[in-house]
Amino acid sequence: MRFPRLLNQLPWASLGILLLAHALFGLILANEEPPRWLVVASLVLIFLVAEALASPWSILRAFFFRWLNSDFRAFITVVIGTLFAVFVITWIHIFIHELVLLAAGILARLDLQSYDFNKYQDFAIILITSLAGFGIGFGFETLTGLHTTMEAWFS
Repeated sequence: MRFPRLLNQLPWASLGILLLAHALFGLILANEEPPRWLVVASLVLIFLVAEALASPWSILRAFFFRWLNSDFRAFITVVIGTLFAVFVITWIHIFIHELVLLAAGILARLDLQSYDFNKYQDFAIILITSLAGFGIGFGFETLTGLHTTMEAWFS
């Protein structure tokens, strides 16, 4: 597939939403002045979400069915899932940002599926768009401090 034809085939609307969602995430994260490990953890999380969205579901399904073969593993999975659900509900104001990122990623993946891209191209497009958005938002807030200035103006 040649590069100009690839650019014409991209679903620009859903990729734009993905870019904006990650830009806002980067902006919010940079405004909190996080430690370096949290920024690295965010980048790793972006990579893992892009990989999970682009990987074939048959591999994930086979892994989970193999994991849930015994009753003990199923019980542990239910307990951990319940604990995670309690954390999500307790800190919904934090998890809502991650849910928006996940929804934007799923939308981009669904749009990319309707085109003739393989899973590696899907992964690369989602990862590059997500990292570019995160970098734009984080860099904009780090370099300008505009979000903090706007809060001072309106308070």
